[in-house]
Amino acid sequence: MPKHIKYFLILSLTFYLHQTSAQGHKYLLLEKGASRKKIRIYPGSDITLRFHSEDRFYTRQIKDLSGELIFFENAVVKTTEIAEIDIRAHRQGSTLFVDLGKKLPIAGAGYFVIDNFNRTVVMNQPFNIDRKVVRTSSIMIGVGLLFILAEKKTFKVRGRNRLSIVNLLQE
Repeated sequence: MPKHIKYFLILSLTFYLHQTSAQGHKYLLLEKGASRKKIRIYPGSDITLRFHSEDRFYTRQIKDLSGELIFFENAVVKTTEIAEIDIRAHRQGSTLFVDLGKKLPIAGAGYFVIDNFNRTVVMNQPFNIDRKVVRTSSIMIGVGLLFILAEKKTFKVRGRNRLSIVNLLQE
């Protein structure tokens, strides 16, 4: 390969790598007061939000972010117009309680059914509901439902909860 082509390839590769590393990374930042918990939503992600003027939620895909504007497919929205954002799809970190909330009620009902099936079919005993099994199953179902109800589903933009657009230059 001729020498000038090698220099051209090296030079163009250098410019390409420099240009791609200098591009900014923009994301929507949901920040709760003094807490260290932050949720980042990047362009290309789907977001479910509610506006101050309306009662229903809308799901849209973020196309771009700029200043205080969020660009969707057919609309442009200011961050000050957003009242609430559904954060269930953007969870970061541990989902232990969410998983337990889904699985404990199923496990409690399953324990009750399997224990009664085991007694009546396998051991040939008459159908009888054991109080200990009912108590254990009820506790599992109740705790699971409490985890489901206690799960934070939305981020309300007010007071110390802030919604901002962050533009970082990666170098």
